[in-house]
Amino acid sequence: NPEGFIQVENYLFKVDFSKEKTYAYVLDESEMELKNASITSEGNAIELGWYDDGFAILKGEPQLKRANYCTVNRERRKEWSLHGGENLPGTPYFSVDITAKLVYQHFTFYHSLITKIKSDDFATNCGTKFKIKMKSIGDIKWDLKRQSPHSHSIDMVTEIGSSGPGLDYRPFASRRRVESYYAKVYYEWGLVWGPAWPWTIGNSDNITHFLKCPY
Repeated sequence: NPEGFIQVENYLFKVDFSKEKTYAYVLDESEMELKNASITSEGNAIELGWYDDGFAILKGEPQLKRANYCTVNRERRKEWSLHGGENLPGTPYFSVDITAKLVYQHFTFYHSLITKIKSDDFATNCGTKFKIKMKSIGDIKWDLKRQSPHSHSIDMVTEIGSSGPGLDYRPFASRRRVESYYAKVYYEWGLVWGPAWPWTIGNSDNITHFLKCPY
């Protein structure tokens, strides 16, 4: 939910994105229908790191020593800035900052991969004629525990004005542990000046991200 809580079995989890921690509260039957604030204000939280084997800790079972096995390519973000002209009356001007990222998210109990490209800042004095066009093309493969291997190709294009959501996609989101994934996504963006110029100046690059855990 918007507060960052999720209930799984008889546990209430609270995700702290700034500290990369997850806090777990053990619920009894009387607390199942209570509001989150009532439980967390009085309960004793169990602090878990995002890469801990959370359910093993909570249930007193041996943890998988996943950090000893995994090899990770951490290249996952590209940033571009482009500025042109002078912000003066009668002079075409633009300023744009773009971020593309490919991130594996693991919140102790939740495993997900997200690909995103978006505009962090876009300013122009050329009105609605000036837009940003974005493209994401890629191939992603992943294996979840006790499931058959999966694969998916993405090919997305969008065009936004001074503000917009960009492009984002989650190939998988699951409580099951991820045994491996490989993702390579090509990001491209450019400035669009009216219908006569489909693409103008911009940039492009690939991001490759993978995880392999031979359990």
